Amino acid sequence: MTERNHSVAYQDSVDTLLLTVLDGTIAHPTQQCVANKGRAFRVLKRAVRDVLRTHRTEYCGMLSLQTTAAEVPMVTGVARALFSDGIINWGRVVSLVAYGTVLLRASKSTLGPECAYEIGVSIAAYITDNHMDWLVGSDGWDGFVHTFDRVHQRPWLSTYEFEGL
Repeated sequence: MTERNHSVAYQDSVDTLLLTVLDGTIAHPTQQCVANKGRAFRVLKRAVRDVLRTHRTEYCGMLSLQTTAAEVPMVTGVARALFSDGIINWGRVVSLVAYGTVLLRASKSTLGPECAYEIGVSIAAYITDNHMDWLVGSDGWDGFVHTFDRVHQRPWLSTYEFEGL
């Protein structure tokens, strides 16, 4: 497989991961949420890319030396640690998805394509099982789009400053 084919396959896996997170965490699948899912997908993809552009080394450092299928539940452990201080915000949700993306990249050769779906389900389940009240109170993914679109309209304001990370 060529480098370009690997890149396309990886991007398809990342897209699957992001869509699985979105699908699994939409609190009230109203027409508005369904209509805005494409926009939420694009904004989430951009936010994850921006976080990884700056902090990829830190996320990679969180990975264990050997990535196996048994480590997919590791996402839940990282999520618990990320939210352990009780602070919930969109920056941390993006951080969790960014970690899932790094885990996916590290495991793509050992886990196969179904890995993206499993990681996405793990992230979505963690968010909905532990932070559904916050998600609903934050206007779901519509609130996310509103928050991160404001950040990108003012490039001088970093995501971390805006979200309090």
